[in-house]
Amino acid sequence: MAVFQALIDITGKADNYEDSKELLIKKLNSFLMDFKKKELCLSKSQAKIKDFDEVILLRDFATDLWNEILMPELREKKSNPCNSVIQGLLNRFLIQVRETLFLLAHDMGLSAISNVRLFMESYAIIKYIIDKGDSEAERFMDYYHYQYCLATKTELKPEFIKKHGERTKDNPFYSIPYGWCSEEKMKGEKLISRLQSPKLLDNYHLTCNYIHASPYSTYHVSIADDPLSPITSSFLIDCIRKILFDLMNLLLDYYFDEAERESYKILLSKLVPDLTSANS
Repeated sequence: MAVFQALIDITGKADNYEDSKELLIKKLNSFLMDFKKKELCLSKSQAKIKDFDEVILLRDFATDLWNEILMPELREKKSNPCNSVIQGLLNRFLIQVRETLFLLAHDMGLSAISNVRLFMESYAIIKYIIDKGDSEAERFMDYYHYQYCLATKTELKPEFIKKHGERTKDNPFYSIPYGWCSEEKMKGEKLISRLQSPKLLDNYHLTCNYIHASPYSTYHVSIADDPLSPITSSFLIDCIRKILFDLMNLLLDYYFDEAERESYKILLSKLVPDLTSANS
């Protein structure tokens, strides 16, 4: 719990959030250097560059919030589909944040773009599942069985067909990839649009342009000043930190009452005071 403990330790030792952030970075310098050298395979001199620091700290905050704070409480309660889906999506999200930082650290920005797009979709799906509730989360989990049967060329279980109907072209459940959504004709863009963030939607469209072997991506990569990073590393890092920040706020609002979540939001604000201010 490196970040959590450090945030607690600096509480009351700075006059404002900007000072708190500087104090936090200083206190966690050895943790950050160790992460960048071991996890990102950077040299000692490269590890001194601070471009990834905020994302690393946000990732650590998110990991501890889920594993150390939320999971012990959730284990004591009856399991439900919504928590299971959120856990699965969040775990993959956090795994791939590390992977994305590694790619960016080694000038493989083109490969990182698809991950940033996935982060937007994961955040949008978590928000959609929270809004819709356990019945929608259950459909998400059932859809895994359907995709597993497709991948392994096995028959659907009779009880599955009874629940979701026969597999026909007219049954929207069996459409790829968002047939699990009860809202028909769902797609990634529509899920992102539901977040009502024009900037996020613009960023989603931008990343979509580069993830397929389309004429657009083929041409723009070929003429880019830096073909390995047609979208700048700083832009992608900014996308990741904003998504992580918004996702943490979403989970705090969902799992905690107003009195409980306030202290965690204060800690979060010390990590990224600029985003906190903009969000307010």
